[in-house]
Amino acid sequence: MFRELLVQVCEQIGEVRDIAATGRADTAIRLCRERDPDLLILDLQLEEAADGFEVIEAIREQGSAPKIVVLTAFTDDYTLTRAHRARVDAFLQKEVHTHHDLLAAIGAIRLGRRYRNTVLEEFHQRKREDPFAPSKILGERDERILRLYGLGLSDHDVGERLGVSARTACNNRLRVMGLLQLPDFKSLVLYALRNGYARVKQRLSR
Repeated sequence: MFRELLVQVCEQIGEVRDIAATGRADTAIRLCRERDPDLLILDLQLEEAADGFEVIEAIREQGSAPKIVVLTAFTDDYTLTRAHRARVDAFLQKEVHTHHDLLAAIGAIRLGRRYRNTVLEEFHQRKREDPFAPSKILGERDERILRLYGLGLSDHDVGERLGVSARTACNNRLRVMGLLQLPDFKSLVLYALRNGYARVKQRLSR
């Protein structure tokens, strides 16, 4: 399994102690609270369709502050934008020289540096040059709203997730549709899927 490979890589590094591995978001959060690790290697595609970035938020909210290396098979704009906003210390693509890059990333972090990823750097450059990039049009709350509707949720369900009424959720949805110049709900869902704000797997597993 990929998780076992990561453990083996960590075991190759000197001075690494107390390695723990899990595929569950709730267990990862609990382990960070109990053990207060120096480094967290996080696969963004967790079991039960959990959102890896929300795991990062939960870990930081409870007071843990590990250096964070994220692994993902996705390099769409939304994932890269969220990685940047999450201030992760390294962003690695799965199955693209993962072993070598992981060792290099951990080495850089141990020296107090962030590990620069070519894909992420190129993304930042492209977005700086694009005045119509979604990340410049939508705020963080707008992106969360878009992601929830991309999962196929109703106004009522989105309202429950956000702690607002269905009417407020509907108004928020219409505002996001206006910002993106989308004519209807179907176009909103398709936009979310095509731009990486939601995954087909997430829709089936929600």
